[in-house]
Amino acid sequence: MSYLVLARKYRPQTFEEIVQQEHVTQTLIHAIEANRVAHAILFSGPRGTGKTTIARILAKALNCEQGPTPKPCGVCASCKEIATGLTVDVFEIDGASNNSVDQIRELRENIVYLPVHGRFKIYIIDEVHMLSMAAFNALLKTLEEPPAHIKFFFATTEPQKIPATILSRCQRHDLKRITLQAIVDHLQRIAITENITISEDCLRLIAREATGGMRDALSLLDQVISFCEGAIEYADVIRLFGVIDRRILIEFSNALLKGQPAEALEHIHLLYETGKDLKRFYADCMDHIRNLLLARLGITDVLLDSLSPEEIAAIQGQAASIDVTRLRQLLDAFHRDEPAVRFAANPRLVMEMVVFKWIEIRPALSIDRLIDAIDRLIQNPALNAAPPAHTDGFDAANDTVERRSTDTRIQEARTRFETPLGAKETVSAQDPQEIRAGFTDTIAENIPLEGTQSNTQPVSGPADLLERLRDRLGREHNNMSLPGFLADACIVEIKGDDVTLALNAAPPIAARIRKNEGLLRQSLSELLGKPIHLQLLDRYADPQPTPSAVFKTPTDIRTEALNHPKVSEIIDIFGGSVVDIRITKEEVQ
Repeated sequence: MSYLVLARKYRPQTFEEIVQQEHVTQTLIHAIEANRVAHAILFSGPRGTGKTTIARILAKALNCEQGPTPKPCGVCASCKEIATGLTVDVFEIDGASNNSVDQIRELRENIVYLPVHGRFKIYIIDEVHMLSMAAFNALLKTLEEPPAHIKFFFATTEPQKIPATILSRCQRHDLKRITLQAIVDHLQRIAITENITISEDCLRLIAREATGGMRDALSLLDQVISFCEGAIEYADVIRLFGVIDRRILIEFSNALLKGQPAEALEHIHLLYETGKDLKRFYADCMDHIRNLLLARLGITDVLLDSLSPEEIAAIQGQAASIDVTRLRQLLDAFHRDEPAVRFAANPRLVMEMVVFKWIEIRPALSIDRLIDAIDRLIQNPALNAAPPAHTDGFDAANDTVERRSTDTRIQEARTRFETPLGAKETVSAQDPQEIRAGFTDTIAENIPLEGTQSNTQPVSGPADLLERLRDRLGREHNNMSLPGFLADACIVEIKGDDVTLALNAAPPIAARIRKNEGLLRQSLSELLGKPIHLQLLDRYADPQPTPSAVFKTPTDIRTEALNHPKVSEIIDIFGGSVVDIRITKEEVQ
């Protein structure tokens, strides 16, 4: 007698033997007991989860000599014929090879005949989504109103490919993936029945490779039994499946997190030389980094079902000394390059490029740590505030030196960015108050000025004072937004120690300017050489506009646009030039 594989030998024969699909089996049991079984039922779900098996058991329950019953006897002629597939009343059709409209028409012609032995003539169509659209259309009317002795049971892994007109005529049951522990328990029972010596770690590895399908798990167990002689060892299972040992994953991830590219590249080289699948190794690395992040966040419930207690303890021990931000960076880097590795003709080279790019990524600092460092620098400018020490294994001394050089380059670039063309570029330590003004433009407190002296040229008038104010805010106070907000402002009056400034801006912009009233008063006091009292107006209308302000020629409009402060600022910042100025008809009129 030929050998019968485990997937067929231990195929469930009753609803109670179905593993972890109670939400479907319980519904069908109640429907049989209440005589409410639908004429068309669709079973959908991942492969190997029991779709066709449930359809067969349901067919036995309906045609059993003791039934209809939710517990078919399994010994009557009808049950035996259905179990062996030799019955003339239950037809199992492969939708992939019987997908033409002619075959569906033949089915429609045959359904008018009554069953030979059982109560119902049952059609089980597997992978029904493979039927052509013409075949589906030919099935519509029959599926909606079949004869009383006809039942249709469909099975599919891709229900989204089935037309909505078919779905609406079926009672749908969605099967779920079987959990890893449920597969392990079922395999353990089969191993005991077959007198096979196998450890739980081996069964867990087999279940993990099955990805939620019981049929795949039984096929893999069959393969392992054939490969090993006597007791099944964990090393043999790893060698058979080509799975990467978790110790290698831990060592490789440690090398990346500690900034040791030589060790990481050595692991890739050894795996390549031993014939391991690097694409599989890359996917395992992503899964391992995800587990590290979950363990670091204290979310171990997700890991309990897929890993053994020893593996969970090893992951928690490794994650304890790693910064969460660094782990998130590494997972993000691997996720971005995953398509390149998956479709690469030379995955080894792509993986090495991923390692090179990762080594260049410096550890990221959280917002809280950056704010703390900035606050310390503001409180004590003489303090060379280095970022808090990392716990990810990088050399702290080298990291600090590189960060200082990086800060210097950033300051030099900022100076060139903010200094107008032709001006002298300098890098100097700023006053703490100026640093604070550079980080935010929402200073609302009043700044007292005592004995303020001015070293600038005398102010020639309101327009000159406003221009100097805008220039001073941008260059000396590192506030790049406030000068733009004051583009339409005007100084209405300078009388003694009183200065009246009209904002002439939209309400949101005016509100932002008013939050900086203290900074405006300080800057005006420095320009005028004496403490002043500032009054802000929302709007100021000129009672006698000049003719040029009412009637503008195209030349006047172009000149005004070129001389607009915002245009000048944009040109200075980006180093651009004006290519063309287009004038609308409304502006000319």
